[in-house]
Amino acid sequence: MSQRYASGRTCACPPPWDEAVAPAADKPRHDQHHSDAFRRAAVFLEECVLLRPLPTRDELFGYGLAVAYLEISGQRVDIKFELWRELINDIRALRLDSYEIAACLRSWQFP
Repeated sequence: MSQRYASGRTCACPPPWDEAVAPAADKPRHDQHHSDAFRRAAVFLEECVLLRPLPTRDELFGYGLAVAYLEISGQRVDIKFELWRELINDIRALRLDSYEIAACLRSWQFP
């Protein structure tokens, strides 16, 4: 399933039940020594948006935290906030889970 945003960009957000894309969804395991940076950034973003831990600007903080974590991990993604705002609206509306958010972030990765 691919989602097209108003900005024209698409987000390759596979549904978690799709067996064809399940191997690409790098799910964390206890025997892994390194985890997927996109998955962790997705969880940071999702938690900031849904739990609203700060008095204001939770979404902006989650955006900055996710981008900074990916940069530190050596991954570069498109950082245009308009693109992320649409993703944040989908998170707020509970249309995406953390695996789908990670897939979306991965699809925005620069080559």
